[in-house]
Amino acid sequence: DSTNKTIQLGVTHIGIVVFHNDIKFNTFSWSKIMKISFKRKQFFIQLRREPSEDYDTLLGFNMEYYRSSKTLWKSCVEHHTFFRLDSPKVRRKFLSLGSKFSYSGRTEFQTMSDVKRKGILERKFVRSPSKQLAHG
Repeated sequence: DSTNKTIQLGVTHIGIVVFHNDIKFNTFSWSKIMKISFKRKQFFIQLRREPSEDYDTLLGFNMEYYRSSKTLWKSCVEHHTFFRLDSPKVRRKFLSLGSKFSYSGRTEFQTMSDVKRKGILERKFVRSPSKQLAHG
């Protein structure tokens, strides 16, 4: 953090959670996060401006390794897409700057829609009797 204390960042369905000494002390919800990025060992979160504020907030976190920063960023992209979007954004084929990584699986919305449409909870199946094992 800003005072060089060691903290842990976690990624959840709600957003990005910050822990210090195994105690949660902040949560940045996906709805407040405008942009997530990384550059080398630094990981950045840009927060949406509150009506009472004049500017957006940009938070930077120094990670121990480049790989840690990139892995956290990828996890955030996947979680944000899965839990916040109705469907993944379509990849553009033409030249673009920045990372080409994007989540390509189904979102929570798509999964739940399929479950409702298929009636998976009402699906019928036939049980066959279990064989009993001899005890001895």
